[in-house]
Amino acid sequence: MKKLLFISSLLSLAVLLAAYGDSRPDDLPVSKNATVSKSYEILASAGSSSELEVTFTINDFTAIKEYVKWIKKAEIQTNSFIEVSGITAGQEVELKNVELWLKRDSKKRLSLSTISENGKIEENILTQLNFLQSLMDEIVRRGESTVVLKYVSTHTMDSSVFLKLSLDSRFTF
Repeated sequence: MKKLLFISSLLSLAVLLAAYGDSRPDDLPVSKNATVSKSYEILASAGSSSELEVTFTINDFTAIKEYVKWIKKAEIQTNSFIEVSGITAGQEVELKNVELWLKRDSKKRLSLSTISENGKIEENILTQLNFLQSLMDEIVRRGESTVVLKYVSTHTMDSSVFLKLSLDSRFTF
C-alpha cells in the first residue's frame, strides 16, 4: 500500500513539474523582428561553373534566441535583400546563369540576371521575397536551411566578390 501511494505521488509530482516546466515566459512578446545576413565568397576562373552553399539556422537570429521554442511563424520583411559587393574598379566580373535554391527542396528556386556590378539586386523583388519567405519557412520548420548558389563566370576573378542574403523577419510567438 505504501509503495502504491509513493508511486502515485511521484507520478503526480512528475506531471506537475512537466506542466510548469514548459510554460510560456511572462516576458514573451507577441512578435519581434530579427535580422541575419550571410554571404557567399565568389572567386572563379573564366568559363567555370561553381556551386556554393550557405546555411542559415534559427540560432543565427540572436534577437529571438530566448524565444525560439515558442515561434509560431516568421514573415520576411520587405527590407530583406540580395546584394553584390567586392567588385573593384577595373575588375571584369560577369556571372551568368545565377541561381539560388533550397538544398532540401530544389523546386524553391530563384533565377537572377547576369551580375556584373556592385549593389542590391532590384529585379523581381516580389519573386525574391517569395524565395526568402520559403527560406524562412524552412528555417522555422527544421531549425536550419541551406541555400545553394550556382553560377558561370565568364571572366577570371582576381579578388573575391560577395553575394549577400539579408533576412529581416518578424517572428510571431
